[in-house]
Amino acid sequence: MRDALQYLQNAGFVLYLVPYLWFGLVSLRHKADSTAATTSARRFLSMGPLLGLSLGACIFGALAGIWLDHGEFSWANASTVEITLQLVFGITWVSNIKFEVWTLEPSRKRLASGAAAIGPELSRARGHLWVHCILLIAVVGLSQQS
Repeated sequence: MRDALQYLQNAGFVLYLVPYLWFGLVSLRHKADSTAATTSARRFLSMGPLLGLSLGACIFGALAGIWLDHGEFSWANASTVEITLQLVFGITWVSNIKFEVWTLEPSRKRLASGAAAIGPELSRARGHLWVHCILLIAVVGLSQQS
C-alpha cells in the first residue's frame, strides 16, 4: 500500500511540475505582450483542472504515506531534510493558491471576455511564476536528499 501511495505522490507531483516548468521556460522566451506568450498562457490556463487534481493526488499520497509510516503527523522522528522538505512544500502550496487566485484569475477573466492579448496580466504573473518554479525545483532537490 505504501508503494502505491508513493507512486501516487510522485506521479501527482510530476504532472503538476512539468506544466509549470514548461510555462516558466516559455515565459523566458517571449515578451509578455506577444501573441506567442498569450497562446502559451491559454494552453497553461487550460491545464487548470489537471494541475489541481495532480497537486491533490500528490498531497493525498504524501499525507497518507506519512500516516502509514508513522501512525501520526509529527516531526519528532523526522530528519532535518524531511522537515525542510515539508516546510518548502507547504510554502509552495501557499504560493500555488496565491498564484491561481490572485495572479492567474485576472488572465482567465480577460481571456473569457474575448481579449486577444493579456500582456499586463502576464507581466504580473511572470514574477510569481518564476518564484513558484524555483520553489518547485527546491522541492525536487530536497526530495532527492531525503
